[in-house]
Amino acid sequence: MKFIFFLGSRTFCLSLVALCGTICTSIAQSQTFQVNLLVDMTTYIDTCSRPAPTIAPNGMRVGGTFFDMGATSLGGAAVPNWTPGDTNCAMTYVGNNVWRISLRFPNPTLNDTLQFKFVNGTWSPQGDNEGLDNLNSLQGCRAGGFGNRAFVIQPGTFRYCYDRCDSVCLRIQTGLEEPFWAEAVTYPNPARSIAYTQLYLSNNKAVHAVIVDASGRMITTLHQGIMDAGQQILQWDGTDVNGTPVASGLYTLRLDMEEKVLFRKILWQP
Repeated sequence: MKFIFFLGSRTFCLSLVALCGTICTSIAQSQTFQVNLLVDMTTYIDTCSRPAPTIAPNGMRVGGTFFDMGATSLGGAAVPNWTPGDTNCAMTYVGNNVWRISLRFPNPTLNDTLQFKFVNGTWSPQGDNEGLDNLNSLQGCRAGGFGNRAFVIQPGTFRYCYDRCDSVCLRIQTGLEEPFWAEAVTYPNPARSIAYTQLYLSNNKAVHAVIVDASGRMITTLHQGIMDAGQQILQWDGTDVNGTPVASGLYTLRLDMEEKVLFRKILWQP
């Protein structure tokens, strides 16, 4: 009887462990979301100005700040930063010149910005990567240099054309525009004389930029109207709408861009 009781207890414990494992796995999965990145190579193959525009034997890959953003493969393996040769950075061919990679991101990175490139085989000059060809450049997709894409992380499927994000690309198979993205960096912080904000826009966009205080009261307007895609600079000299210097304290730059809003804190210490 003791032997049977021990075996039954052990079985019961193993069942609890298995159940706990299932629950824990379910909880862990609920704390992540899936992102599918697709790249259409049609324009690249048809019109690329480089010699021999073909797909490398090891296929299309990605390189970017994936590890910094907590990205994993669907199997749970971490995706490294800027390492297209890694197995977890490989894309899968899905037909019609389109390649796909599916990843999971942790919930805290929702709406953070991933910088990445699609890579043909490996980095140039042995392989090929985006942002090198002046004719077929990324144009408005740049994330502040080096031809990186800037992807505001959110669940879903996002389809791009290799090395392009203009109207020529948009009519190739997809019929979809790339999702609008914007990124802003404010410096110095704390600011003592002028606070600068470096703003990147993927498309031309109506922007309303205001400074508000800790209570939410509007202090002054820095910009209202259309801004061109690419890099723009805003600056605030620590004065209100009447030109009167404000007191030391924490202020917020609010950037309203139609469907998107960004907030950047400014610690003003003149």
